[in-house]
Amino acid sequence: MAASMASYVENFISGFDDSAAKLIAKHLAAKDVSWTEIIEDLGQYLTSPTTSTRARATRLIADILHYIPNDLLTEKEVNLLITYICEKLKDHHSLQPPALYGLLALCKAPHLSSEDLSMVCHQIFTEVNCQSLAQGDRRIVFNLFYALLTTRLKDVQKLGGDFIIGFIQMMDSEKDPRNLVISFACAQIIIRNIPLGAFKEEMFEVVSCYFPIDFSPSQTDPSGIKKEDLILGLRACLAASPLFAEYCLPLLMEKLTSELKSAKIDALETLAACAKTYGANNLYEFQSAFFSSIKKEVFLSGDPAVETAALSALTSLVTAIATGVTTSNKRHSLEGFVDEILQECKNHLLQPELMLMLSTGRLLQSVAMATSQSCDQVVRAVMPLLVDTFNKQTQSTPKHNVVLVVNGFIGVTQCFTYSDNNPNPILTYKAQLVDMYKKSLGEDTSSIQVLGLRGLDKLLVLGAQQCECTDVLRNVMCTNPSLAENTVYPTLFKLLHNENMEVPGQECLDRPGVLEVIAGITKGSHCLQLATKEIYKLLNNETFHSLYPSVTKCLARLSSSCSSDPACLGSLTGGVKVIHNLVVSRCRVEAWYRVLSDVEVLSNLAEFIRHQAAHWDHSVSSEMQSLFMESFFRNVSSNDNQDDDLDVFKGQPHNFCPLKASCDTVFVSLLTPVLASGTKQCDHVHFPELTARLAGFMLEPLDPAPHLTVCKCLAAIINKEPLGKTLDELLTSIKDKLTSVLELQGQGHHVSALSWVTKALVLRGHSFVKDFVNMMFNLLGSSDLGHSAAAGFCTLLTDQSDVLTSEMHANIRIMYRQRFFVEYLSSIVSGYQASGPETKQNWLLALSYLMQGLDKHVLIPELNKIYPLLVQSLLQDDLDLQLVTMETLSDLICSAPEVISKQIDSLIPKLLKMTTYKPSMKVRISALKCLAGLCSLPIPVLVPYKAQVVRALVPVLGDRKRLVRAQAVTARQEWIMFDAEDK
Repeated sequence: MAASMASYVENFISGFDDSAAKLIAKHLAAKDVSWTEIIEDLGQYLTSPTTSTRARATRLIADILHYIPNDLLTEKEVNLLITYICEKLKDHHSLQPPALYGLLALCKAPHLSSEDLSMVCHQIFTEVNCQSLAQGDRRIVFNLFYALLTTRLKDVQKLGGDFIIGFIQMMDSEKDPRNLVISFACAQIIIRNIPLGAFKEEMFEVVSCYFPIDFSPSQTDPSGIKKEDLILGLRACLAASPLFAEYCLPLLMEKLTSELKSAKIDALETLAACAKTYGANNLYEFQSAFFSSIKKEVFLSGDPAVETAALSALTSLVTAIATGVTTSNKRHSLEGFVDEILQECKNHLLQPELMLMLSTGRLLQSVAMATSQSCDQVVRAVMPLLVDTFNKQTQSTPKHNVVLVVNGFIGVTQCFTYSDNNPNPILTYKAQLVDMYKKSLGEDTSSIQVLGLRGLDKLLVLGAQQCECTDVLRNVMCTNPSLAENTVYPTLFKLLHNENMEVPGQECLDRPGVLEVIAGITKGSHCLQLATKEIYKLLNNETFHSLYPSVTKCLARLSSSCSSDPACLGSLTGGVKVIHNLVVSRCRVEAWYRVLSDVEVLSNLAEFIRHQAAHWDHSVSSEMQSLFMESFFRNVSSNDNQDDDLDVFKGQPHNFCPLKASCDTVFVSLLTPVLASGTKQCDHVHFPELTARLAGFMLEPLDPAPHLTVCKCLAAIINKEPLGKTLDELLTSIKDKLTSVLELQGQGHHVSALSWVTKALVLRGHSFVKDFVNMMFNLLGSSDLGHSAAAGFCTLLTDQSDVLTSEMHANIRIMYRQRFFVEYLSSIVSGYQASGPETKQNWLLALSYLMQGLDKHVLIPELNKIYPLLVQSLLQDDLDLQLVTMETLSDLICSAPEVISKQIDSLIPKLLKMTTYKPSMKVRISALKCLAGLCSLPIPVLVPYKAQVVRALVPVLGDRKRLVRAQAVTARQEWIMFDAEDK
């Protein structure tokens, strides 16, 4: 083995076999030979007087080190080899390249000690003149440093300034792009991780001298180095430390004045990369100068690449300024910088006919894109200007430019996340923007229309209400009927037969959402006909049972929005017939009955009928009433054993026959709007029997929903029935029946029936009113039904939305509430005084309902009678009574402050007590609201109680309920501050 090893060495030294190093390394790894044997064989060559022989021997050692595994050498062996090779650096200069190559391999060894690392660096910095080496040998030096910096950074950091200045000497004047890529990587690591100290300027000079990079690679260059590689490497160095700011920023300003396009782009991109690292404090001095240069490039360069780089640099500059600590110097702040930009740019926004307007828009959008704060500041400054500018323009081109810029700002705001406490600033101008987009859609120029649609789409994504966007689409369809017929409705109807629709960037649009859109965009007879034709089909399609609530809601909205248009009534009335036929033909089937009897579905269908019924003329109203009554009474004369195919309102027809034995939800819910909303009752032969049947149902123990509907239906009939024998007989019959059942075993639904009949009479001022009101007064003295009777006064005097309204042609006497109050107040007061302790609260509750909504001119003359009773109401344990009383007091504080001021001495203690009323959070909140409302009284009235109230509210601030605590804070703050303005 020794003989063969000697031959390997001899062949390598003589230059006959360069592969000998690999063979030796293989034997060394296999431990067939030791380093001692190899050095002994190399001894004569290592000490040879011939320089070339010593160089070949050193090269053999270096090659062997590269071929063997990194972890093969022990720490001692590494130390010996490094010591020996470092000595070779002091030998003839021709020995330095192979010595450096060997050191590169040793520096990658895991057993390299920190002392050996220090020795390597010291010897290289001392003995090697890097600039005199060939390109490949210099590359070895830089690779050696890169290896140490990436694998042994902590040890390198210990060398501190010695390593920095040594590296600077090695890198100085390097020109080869292959070496520069590596040296830039090394420099970046050094700058970021080793304190530069006194050498910061030298380090900056050694890297910045290459800026801007001017390099054109050869197509035949095997290294594949690109100009972009050098630019990015150098840029990373310049952006590695804020210490370079004082040197780099003036350099960038200088390069921005260059005539070379590439130099400008490089300077702008470098500024964008460096801004964040340099920070606000270093940028303040140069921010105005940089903005002026950037503005010049955006306005005048005409080159898209330069403009893009300039806008990106401006965004980064503003972002960096935003990180600065706020000071008293407004100029050194984000707000001050953005204000400066706005002042220089806003005037261009007022001249949309010039191209500078678009450039200014892009410039300000780049500023807004930096941070949410800058976005908010810019949007709030420019959006009113843009909207106002649009409204003043008469030409298409300026309008096009304005809409284009506005869309850009909306797009910028989409880059940020917002919350309820920090809303998108665009939404502040939502109404103005929607109006602007509506006008743009009305323009003759298609490009403006397209921009308007895009803007509306962006508003929808940002959270604009769907109704605002559908309103615009509705207007577009009105001006383009073919669009509605050929595009919009076919697309929406197609979606109704699919599960959902994917909208890019948004959540999927489900079928209920499609129906909402249809209801929102439909306007005019033509569009209504297109929409209802399809929706009526859906009603008869059992596969859409799950969608029935949404379908019927859509119909209700269509009826509400279109009923006032006489041209639309035909399509809507056809829908009533469709619903009638649906009920008649399908309700026998259990699945259909279950769907049609759903509370929400019935409510929607009733609303659909009710809105249009109020606009029917007498002939249509009579036709619809006759249609429903004919169906409902067709089987009245039949025997119970006859075929009951027409008993259409139950899935179990043998157990139900309309208007013969019981009452059905579907029946009363659809019959009520037909009968109660028209101008007058028809003269149908079955009408008297209908009223009699309804009066009978009203006394039956029905479910709450159908019973309430029966009461409303009968009340509407009584309210509209002409004076005469028929009405008198009906009222007498109802009064007798109610008197009888209430005396024997009255229940809550009987009291409800009494309340609705009385309401119908009170509204029209009928002579029977006193009889029915006295019945309600008598019930107030009942311990069982008294509370229900008191609640009946709420029904009596509260407006309803679905029945007995002026829109539905109800017979309403002028000022009926005031008349009722004046006429019956004394009765309530005397009834309260004469009642026992267990029923007093019934009278008080009735009084509170009686006072709600009354004008102060009616209340004030009677307040001396009323106020003591209101105070007593606060002392009762009845929750409804307490809430209604405090609502009444709140109204009185606003409408009759002079009266409340006289009674405040007794009111404040009771309200303070109720702020800690544990059984009900609502009572505590209402009491706190009343206390806050008292602060609107004259200051001299409140001052004596200020300390008492402020002190008493302190415990309430710790209430277990958040809403109570919030209201307590508001009330206490009002009491603390009510006299602040006076002071």
